[in-house]
Amino acid sequence: MILLTIVTLLKILSMKNFERADFDKHFDALGIKSKSNIVIHSRLLSFGLCKPATIVESILEKIGSSGTLAVPTYVFDLETPFDRNLSEPTRMGAVSIELWKNTGSIRSACPVHSHAAFGLSAQGLTKTKASSSFGLGTDFDFFY
Repeated sequence: MILLTIVTLLKILSMKNFERADFDKHFDALGIKSKSNIVIHSRLLSFGLCKPATIVESILEKIGSSGTLAVPTYVFDLETPFDRNLSEPTRMGAVSIELWKNTGSIRSACPVHSHAAFGLSAQGLTKTKASSSFGLGTDFDFFY
């Protein structure tokens, strides 16, 4: 166990820093532009060392005020009552937490498969069904 931790630490220390300019270039290559509506989920370490705020800022600048960015904010704690304003996302990563906590985003009411969104169409998440994760009227239907 200790050997694995040391190997993992050494890999992380040897990673390249992924800066704002790197994300801007990456998102340009993906065709992300003004008025885009995007749902993302990421594993930040696959990029290298970076700050979650850097990704969120870069995408929000690309999509502008006419676009919408959404992230999963799933909660797998079935013992605690769900509160869209207080329930921490479970294993969804730093980008999801960054958008949910630090942008004034809107979060859907589904207690398991909730999403947070920021932008022009984000308000639509307040109209999705809380009683079901999939099907008509759910977050996934909204995104489709």
